[in-house]
Amino acid sequence: MLRRAAAFLIVCVAIAALLYGAAVAWATFTSHPFTIGGLPPLPFPSIQPPGGGPGSGSPPPLPGGGPPGGTTPVAAPKSAPPQPSSRPCGALTLTSFKLTTKQARQEVVTWSTSGGCAPFGGVVSWSGQGIQSGQVPVAAASGTTTVTVSAPPCPPPPNTTPAADVTFKLALGDGGGHRVQTAAVAVVPLC
Repeated sequence: MLRRAAAFLIVCVAIAALLYGAAVAWATFTSHPFTIGGLPPLPFPSIQPPGGGPGSGSPPPLPGGGPPGGTTPVAAPKSAPPQPSSRPCGALTLTSFKLTTKQARQEVVTWSTSGGCAPFGGVVSWSGQGIQSGQVPVAAASGTTTVTVSAPPCPPPPNTTPAADVTFKLALGDGGGHRVQTAAVAVVPLC
C-alpha cells in the first residue's frame, strides 16, 4: 500500500512538473511572439537570406524558386511616416477654401494652396448642432473631397428638419513644418 502511494505521488509530481513547464513555455511565447524578420542572422557570413538586395552579398531569388504553380513570396515594404523635407521651401499659403452642396447631407469641400513642399497632410473636419461630427484625412496641397453628414432620420412631414449649420475646417501641413487652417460654415440640407 505504501508503494502504491509513493508511485502515485511520483506520478503526480511528474505531471505537475510537465504542466508547469508547459505554462512557462506558453507565457514566454505569448509575451515574445515569433515575428517574421525577427530571426537572428545566419551563422554563415557568406550565406544571406533571400532578397538581401543589391550590395548585401546575396543574389536575387531564382525565378520559379517558389512552390510549383505558385508565386514566390515577397516581404511587404515597410511604410515609414513621411519625413520633413531637408531642402528649404517657401511658406504654405491657403489660396482658396470652398464649400458646395452636392445633395441632401452631402457637401463638396475644395481647397488649394501655394508654396510649401511635400509631403502634405492634414484633415477636413466638420461639426454642428444635430449632426455627428467627423473628419477625413487629406494628403494633397490642393484637392476635393465629398463629405457625407450623418444626422438622425428625418421625421415625416410637416415636422422635417430642413437644414443644419455645419462648420467645416481644414488643417493642412507640409514637409517644411508650415501649417495652414481655416473654417467655413455651410447650410447643409438634411431632408
